[in-house]
Amino acid sequence: QKSSFSWKTFWKWHTPCRRRMNEESIYTQAALDHLISIKPFDGWSVQKCGDSSVFSSQRRGRVKLLRRSISLSDQDDDFVALWHDSTSGVVVGVQSITVGSGAIGRGVVLVEADGTVCRTPRSVCVSRPNLRNKRMAEATTATPMADRARQEMEELVQQGGNLTPEQQRQILQYAAGAILSSILLKVVFQAMFYVYIVALPLVYLYCVQTCPSNESFDAKKEIKRVLRGHHLPENHPDKPKGFLTNALNRLQATVATEVATGLGYEVSLYNILGAFTIAFVNVTSVERDLFWIGILGEWRYLYQRESIPATNT
Repeated sequence: QKSSFSWKTFWKWHTPCRRRMNEESIYTQAALDHLISIKPFDGWSVQKCGDSSVFSSQRRGRVKLLRRSISLSDQDDDFVALWHDSTSGVVVGVQSITVGSGAIGRGVVLVEADGTVCRTPRSVCVSRPNLRNKRMAEATTATPMADRARQEMEELVQQGGNLTPEQQRQILQYAAGAILSSILLKVVFQAMFYVYIVALPLVYLYCVQTCPSNESFDAKKEIKRVLRGHHLPENHPDKPKGFLTNALNRLQATVATEVATGLGYEVSLYNILGAFTIAFVNVTSVERDLFWIGILGEWRYLYQRESIPATNT
């Protein structure tokens, strides 16, 4: 029995269909490039449905729009093509195309003009994009930014980076310098750590040996030294200068100390690990608290503050 299949009939049907699918893929690529240009970090891609075989199902050549590998349409919904409507700016998944004086596509809006996913799908009719438009032509022929950058990087690696021997030598010098610097810093930090481990006990022992005793602290004497500005640096404006000024300042400090401490004062000493001592003097008549630290064989004035009244509970 003679087969009813005719290759001539098949190619007569298949060639226009294949040409039409290739043409629609151009519009799909243009829509994809548009989405990548306005939202380059949203992970846009197109998934082709069906099989590439000649005898595949009716879904062969149909597409789905994916955002970060997630389809924007239902599992069973695919489209003939994706069109970017230049009038409204939306991207439409075309379900059917009516060919007449101008190709009209019927489909649903997938992406809004600002690049956001359409939350409420709506059916629209749009005209086929005009590829003769310069911007559309550039969009359909241009490679997406990420692919183009990747290709350029691969070519650069394959060609050895197009670097001259002098540039390669400089890069090697910089790399060697960075490695040597890191090694040197590591050695320095290790040395500092060992010095710290060895020096810390020695410093502590020295502080213990030179820590002044509690009996060596004379509250009146230290208050008098503070009042006459003994702790101030030489270039301080309040530091007395000259013999007469020093003599008058000493006299005033002595009188003020006797008056302030005449009504009583309280001394508290706190030894910290035997290395140094904190002296706290509360002068009740002037409502002031003064602090000293005894370290390395002498008492050093720290600061003073207004007395904090005790609260009775």
